[in-house]
Amino acid sequence: MGHSAIYDPTGNRMIVFGGLTGTGVTDDLWILDLATNAWSQVPKAGTWPPSPRMSHSAILDTTYNRMIIFGGYDGTPGNELDELWSFDLDPASLTFMTWSLVSSPTTGAHNGTWLSGISALSSKDVWAVGGASGSPFAIHWDGTAWKSEFMPYREAGGDYL
Repeated sequence: MGHSAIYDPTGNRMIVFGGLTGTGVTDDLWILDLATNAWSQVPKAGTWPPSPRMSHSAILDTTYNRMIIFGGYDGTPGNELDELWSFDLDPASLTFMTWSLVSSPTTGAHNGTWLSGISALSSKDVWAVGGASGSPFAIHWDGTAWKSEFMPYREAGGDYL
């Protein structure tokens, strides 16, 4: 429960990260080979970022052949996570099967909110959305920095879209 999953058509596999297990929030990474229906757990080597999390979002960055995860919750009340991590899926890469911190948006103006969704149009065009208590917001990654973006709302009733 609360894990993320992506489909990697190049490797014909599904990759699942994190979630809530019977023993708590985890940082496990599992791969399902869709040709054989066999699961394998990716061994944790060296420093294993990102931290355990659940209720995060994941996408496949097809430009750089990597899994991108964003946000989530580590199980500690009030400790929502706002990090953007990548996991390298390219066997030709020197960083194959390793995690890298891409960037973490500074959400100081959004304290107490939940960054819950992510969409990447490219590695330099990433959108994250979230909010709490009637205050939704969006932030945009342009490849170098995060920037807050305007959230439109309906005139009648004042609800956000």
